[in-house]
Amino acid sequence: MKKLLLLLSIVSMSALASPLDNLSVYGGLGFGGKLKSSETSNADNATINLGTRYLFTINESFSVGPFVDYMSKTEYDSISHTILSGGVSGKYQHKSGVYGLASIGLNSVDLTPSSFKTDNKSTIIGTIGYAINPNISVEGSYAISSFKVKQGDGTKVDVDTSTFSLAAVYNF
Repeated sequence: MKKLLLLLSIVSMSALASPLDNLSVYGGLGFGGKLKSSETSNADNATINLGTRYLFTINESFSVGPFVDYMSKTEYDSISHTILSGGVSGKYQHKSGVYGLASIGLNSVDLTPSSFKTDNKSTIIGTIGYAINPNISVEGSYAISSFKVKQGDGTKVDVDTSTFSLAAVYNF
């Protein structure tokens, strides 16, 4: 069901983005990754963060719409994961070019080693950015993704990951 929802988000953005006016794509690096369950582990590597948003303008300051976000392989002590998220974003942009963006959605987590199975849950992303010009922006975001891991004995463990990312954005 959740993968279907992610696919629906991607397809709807593609269909809606025929006039590319409100489409944004971004790419950046994630730092300071943390994995928290019964213990906290710090990430052993930086991660690549890629995504796209299609925001419908409500007025000159507010816009809302779907997003898709991908966080590349993040390695911890004994496991690693990639996360694909999709959902809805809301944006407030000040006339000075500074903006805030809040996103919430569902995620799909691929966990290694594959002996662990995951029940995917949610991702929340808070972003602050600055529009350098109408097409180029820079932003910092903090993402928290939650999911459950099914262990070999059948028990489920709640897991939260968090990453701070710096990104460049191109607005069509």
